[in-house]
Amino acid sequence: MNDKDKLLISELFEKQLDNRLSPDEAKTLEKMVLENEEAKEFYFDLTVQNAGLEEKVSQFAGEQPKPEVKNPIPILYLKLAVSASLIIGLLLGVWLNDSGEKHIASLTKVDNCKWAEGTLATAKDSLLASGTLRLEEGVAHISFKSGVEMQMEAPAHIELIDEMKCIVHKGTVLADVPDKAKGFTVTTPTANVIDHGTRFLVSYQSDKASYVEVLEGEVEVSGKKMDSSKRYTTGQKVLVQNESLESVSEDEPYIERSSAQKSTKKSVALYSSSGQGKEYEVIRVNRQQVHYNPEIIMVKNSECDWARKGYIRFDLSTIAKENLHKVSLNINMVETGVGFACFVDDATFDVYGLVESSRDMWKDSDMKWENAPGTVYNAGSMDKKATTLLGSFSLPKGVYKKAVTLDSAKVKDFILQDKNKLVTFIVVRRTAEKERHGLAHGFASSQNTKALPPRLVFEYE
Repeated sequence: MNDKDKLLISELFEKQLDNRLSPDEAKTLEKMVLENEEAKEFYFDLTVQNAGLEEKVSQFAGEQPKPEVKNPIPILYLKLAVSASLIIGLLLGVWLNDSGEKHIASLTKVDNCKWAEGTLATAKDSLLASGTLRLEEGVAHISFKSGVEMQMEAPAHIELIDEMKCIVHKGTVLADVPDKAKGFTVTTPTANVIDHGTRFLVSYQSDKASYVEVLEGEVEVSGKKMDSSKRYTTGQKVLVQNESLESVSEDEPYIERSSAQKSTKKSVALYSSSGQGKEYEVIRVNRQQVHYNPEIIMVKNSECDWARKGYIRFDLSTIAKENLHKVSLNINMVETGVGFACFVDDATFDVYGLVESSRDMWKDSDMKWENAPGTVYNAGSMDKKATTLLGSFSLPKGVYKKAVTLDSAKVKDFILQDKNKLVTFIVVRRTAEKERHGLAHGFASSQNTKALPPRLVFEYE
């Protein structure tokens, strides 16, 4: 275990004591302690030290002198017992955390899914807390801890509230509710639907009404502005407005999809994981085996050895360029946990395109700082002959997360000028750190399970 690991464990330990430890941080701490005996001993030492400090503080703060403790051994045993219980909590994955971010469901199937910006992870088998999911294409399956199985049909935007409730802001969900989860509730902007042991479908596609169909069993339905509700059983269908319920008799009701009316342009999303696409970061010290996290591509402007630049390659072999209206590059900036924000001011980032087409087929196994395409020693800039500046974006000091979209005319022209069906984007941080150990910013790669990877969105006339 190195000094960096000790620093991270110390920071997470302090958060745990203050009840500020998030579920993701809890998993990180658990993994570190479980997989490394030295880390486990270090964590144990921290708990014992904290117990001793707490006793000293209580002695200094007390107004009345405490009676002399003739036999201190029981107190020591008590402190060790507390420490041991904390480690047991780690081993069992039990976290005494007031954040309320415990998982309420899991994403069990995501075949052929394309996701838009949401707050929850979208990889298969991801654990889901309260938050939002936005699905552009496909059907996703969600398993709630209550036992409810739900399918989410695109285009959709849903919000998970707890294991017994979700909100459909847009789209269609199909819920299969076991007896033990009776009372499971689905709401939309116009409807409230309460299960009474059933399978039912809820769809909200426009601002006019919600469609509810009972496939099996019984549900209780009301409009958002209604004082009363009505029950529907197997085979019944209803359109729900804020103040009224209207039974539907058609065998195949047509649900108006507002998204189809708002745009006549065709959009295609291309992910960096497609074909020969790739992401990688170069580190000036060339110690990727120690400092590289494949889930996050980090960027850092520093004079130190750990300066970083991020590379993204897209495979355009499936993309048509005719009638192309607009191209946007989308990346998700995420928290890296590396360095300190107090040593970096408001940060500006530049995105470059590699114009040396012959160097697009770089291999991460061979690429180092000194041979990375288009790079120079300065961590905040690139070789102007080998690259072209496509655009910039900024993050305020202390802000780590942001969905970034770069859709300048330069991005489109860069794509149109490509000749080998491969394009490389390089992300650098123009803003340098003020002191060593400044924050390393980063964006999600295609291996990240909590945020969407880099993607190009092509819009056609």
